[in-house]
Amino acid sequence: MHYQDVLEACEQTLKELKTDYLDLYLIHWPNRIVAIEETMKAMKKLLDDGLIRNIGVSNFTINHLKDALKTKVKIVANQVEFHPYLYQEKLLEFCRQNGIAIIAYSPLGRGNILKDDVLVRIARKHNKTTAQVCLRWLYQKGIAAIPKSSSVERLKENIDIFDFSLDQKDVKEIDGLNRNIRFVNPVFSDFDY
Repeated sequence: MHYQDVLEACEQTLKELKTDYLDLYLIHWPNRIVAIEETMKAMKKLLDDGLIRNIGVSNFTINHLKDALKTKVKIVANQVEFHPYLYQEKLLEFCRQNGIAIIAYSPLGRGNILKDDVLVRIARKHNKTTAQVCLRWLYQKGIAAIPKSSSVERLKENIDIFDFSLDQKDVKEIDGLNRNIRFVNPVFSDFDY
């Protein structure tokens, strides 16, 4: 997260990908050891030099975002764990107010939520899978989802969410599943800030 480290990491990534620029470059985890101002200054240099087109962050809470936004460097995306058991409504609203898109990783709760009775019932109602219901819920909230799958069948299933809609009752029920459960919570995380 130090200034020079950010520049060198980006240069290495560009070399490995054999490309001249990246459309989006993310700060993967907040790091309180290095001042966010230093990291954002490096990100801005990469942007100004044309090596990146957009700056994003990942795993940033509202407080982390507030600190980063004080630098006046534009952040376009915040990639966070987001699924029905971790409905981060306040973070979503803050990001919307500040023009920051939410990108949901682990949108299926690493598979841990797919047998939830509410999701199963809603899936049956729409003749879809519970995974498709979760992804449609995110889509209807304007959230980009990046589910992980190595199965071609699952990849096709994950994209097949545009031929149905969840009604207000469905959405409200899914919203109500929030349990503030994180399936990705490494020891170094700083989610309490």
